[in-house]
Amino acid sequence: MKSSFALWVSIVSSAVFFAAAPAAAQDGCFAKGDMMLDMGFGVPPFVPGAHFDIAVHDMVSVGGCTGIAIPWVDIPFLARGAFHPFNLPPLQDKIAIRDKLDPYAGLVAGLSISPGESHPVWPTFGEIIGCRFFLSDMFGFYAEECGAGPGDDLGIISGGVVLKF
Repeated sequence: MKSSFALWVSIVSSAVFFAAAPAAAQDGCFAKGDMMLDMGFGVPPFVPGAHFDIAVHDMVSVGGCTGIAIPWVDIPFLARGAFHPFNLPPLQDKIAIRDKLDPYAGLVAGLSISPGESHPVWPTFGEIIGCRFFLSDMFGFYAEECGAGPGDDLGIISGGVVLKF
């Protein structure tokens, strides 16, 4: 189920990216060149983590994330890519809250390290669905669902603060 969803998100993101390449994020909170640092906690298990994303297009961001699963030690190092649909040309002037709300969906892939296990390094992949809400131009909050496996490397649900540079 997760692999078919991830494939679907990948195909749709690619198609929209190439079809709407000249789009501009006028008056939105997400635009090409933005850099965002998300810091928060995921549950279950208890996972302090951080994400860093760079907007490479008005609708696409790439970045990385990591965290530490507690009480056992599981440290994921993941690359991530996300599609931000509020910047699609048909939606740009129809969503009044675009200047504060940034929903996104994407994929994560990388490695998880568990020192002391019989297999201390394994591949991890999955999907992300989340939303950022900005209180100002540079500060806000995020909530995210991350289905990265084989374990819950970043927690199933996470949330925290966002800093935009």
